[in-house]
Amino acid sequence: LRGTLHAPAMRSSLRSLPCPSDLVRPWPGVAAVRALRPDARIGAVAFSGSADAVQPPVPMENALVVEQFVRRLFPSGGTNIAAAIQAANRVMSSDPRYLHHVILVSDGESEPQAATAAAIALAGRGVSISTITIGPYSALLAEIARIGRGRYHVTSASGLTSLMVDEAAYRQPPAARAGSFVPREQTHLAMLDGVSFEGTPPFTGHALAAARPGATVAFTATEGMPLLAHWHRGTGQVASFAGATSGAWADGFRTSPAFRTLWTSLARGMLRRRTVEPPRVDLETHPVDAALRILTVTSPLAEDVPAPLVRVSRGGALEAWPLRARGPGVFQAELPASSTLLVDARMPSDPAPTAAAGDEAPYPERLRAFGPDRDALARLAALGGGRLLATPAEVFTPGLPALVPWPLRTALLASALLVYLLSLLVLRLPGQSAPEAPRGPQIP
Repeated sequence: LRGTLHAPAMRSSLRSLPCPSDLVRPWPGVAAVRALRPDARIGAVAFSGSADAVQPPVPMENALVVEQFVRRLFPSGGTNIAAAIQAANRVMSSDPRYLHHVILVSDGESEPQAATAAAIALAGRGVSISTITIGPYSALLAEIARIGRGRYHVTSASGLTSLMVDEAAYRQPPAARAGSFVPREQTHLAMLDGVSFEGTPPFTGHALAAARPGATVAFTATEGMPLLAHWHRGTGQVASFAGATSGAWADGFRTSPAFRTLWTSLARGMLRRRTVEPPRVDLETHPVDAALRILTVTSPLAEDVPAPLVRVSRGGALEAWPLRARGPGVFQAELPASSTLLVDARMPSDPAPTAAAGDEAPYPERLRAFGPDRDALARLAALGGGRLLATPAEVFTPGLPALVPWPLRTALLASALLVYLLSLLVLRLPGQSAPEAPRGPQIP
């Protein structure tokens, strides 16, 4: 993002302002213009009962035009905020290379429904709006600042200049440096395995930045300045990239395979709960004093800050244990060797320990027995009315007589057959004839 488009900065009638001479100090609007970066663009709208005059955005090389426009403002009646915002929307650029920001200054009130509707339309284009009231608090201007995701200020004429200068720099991107360079790896991140800038087209610019305390600089730009930094925030992760993914800075890089590899690897790594390797913990015998042990904790970061957090247990509760830096990312402490030790470690950004080491403690006597608990098994068998078998072979040893149910299927089938035969025999017995059917009337 190469610059900031403060266009238009809207001015009201400014009836409560004195009219100082340029020999004394510039108008607050002129001070805001001069506070912008050389690669910004600036415009202005003067309004009273309507949008009286509009100065379309111009590059900072032509900033004198805007200064002269502001100097020509004079007090008049009326406050039509909706007309001013609508005029700003008409001349607002859509160039994606710029951040778009509007500063609305007013000392009066306006019809709220039309003004908020105009603010919603302007904010819908991605334009932020900050508002300044000269005089008492204005609920309308506060609402417009909320809609525009900006800031709201209440001030007097004497404090207007400093507020205008502060708002002029509110959304300006950081200072940048143009120049060809190829990123260099400073610290390897596991999430960026396979990412290499060798053979890729060079970048042509980057923002000037410094790494925050505790951040890991993965890649650097010119003069060792950070290009990609990573750090943990609570249980989350943050990555900051001082280059660009579009525009002239990244035109060449965007066409290389490394572009896709970098962003897919970073996205996948950032979605994980933790991507930085845990510290390594080692316990060794002291080379000179047999009564001491050497604890060495190696941080995943090749830096002295932040230091890992270590707890030590000597047969009791865990207690914090101080470490001494022995080298970049290497910390040590001396521990007594007369007791069983347990050590855990974590980085300050981790919510819980991620590495541990210690001595193997012997099992308690009650847990050293091997094999089944025969007494418990005998009690269980007695509850079920059985007995404990000492060996598997006893399963087949004759014991108490067992009652085996006789299968009834054959008996039932034989009984059914017998009943069927008896029924046939009864039907064949002599003297059993069928009754004669009645006769009907006979015809002679």
